[in-house]
Amino acid sequence: MNEKIVACIPVRGGSKRIPRKNMLVLEGETLIARKIRQLKDFATVVVGSDDNEMLEEASKHGAFAVRRQCTNEGADSANSMIKEFMGLIADHNPDVVIWAHCTNPFISTSTYKKALEEFDNGLREGFDSLVSVHEIHGHYWQNNNPLYPLDKCKIKHICANDLSPLYEQDGGIFIQPYWRMKDNNYFFGDKPKLFVVPEEEFCDVNTPKDWLIAQTLASLQSL
Repeated sequence: MNEKIVACIPVRGGSKRIPRKNMLVLEGETLIARKIRQLKDFATVVVGSDDNEMLEEASKHGAFAVRRQCTNEGADSANSMIKEFMGLIADHNPDVVIWAHCTNPFISTSTYKKALEEFDNGLREGFDSLVSVHEIHGHYWQNNNPLYPLDKCKIKHICANDLSPLYEQDGGIFIQPYWRMKDNNYFFGDKPKLFVVPEEEFCDVNTPKDWLIAQTLASLQSL
């Protein structure tokens, strides 16, 4: 892939469930620094924030820091946020955009590169974007209905591992051509290709419990 790749990392100063979570330190580096490190070998990294400290942290670790508008958590429209970001990166002349979040701290550089390869293959297969997911097997229900074949006669219970997998969007990797993301102002297009992240790299930090899990995983991986 010879296209110009720009990685967009949105961070905000006003996170509420975990205050200032993007500045949390994991294995000696902030989540911002960690995400920049995972991306900067193959992409131009742009960090957008409303917070001076986070912008300084981004610049210190080799990213382009751009100021963006942020409202109260939960009030931002994803579409308006992405539209603003696409304008902020226009001067970098991107061909391909990777949208990444600091709150997925274990996605490796090699996995990002593999996702780019799968995105490129996907375009040739008729897909228009890529979304990273976590594969799950289980007896899940929705609106009081099972999301798996249920044997009404109770003759044979289907084990979870024998069920067709479901896929949980993990928020770690979204890839689109720049022109498409600028046009749709969203994380993915009409026909995204699903990219399963390795099990050991799946972690999405949104709550204090998630952060405790991330710290535990980091400790175990360093053994």
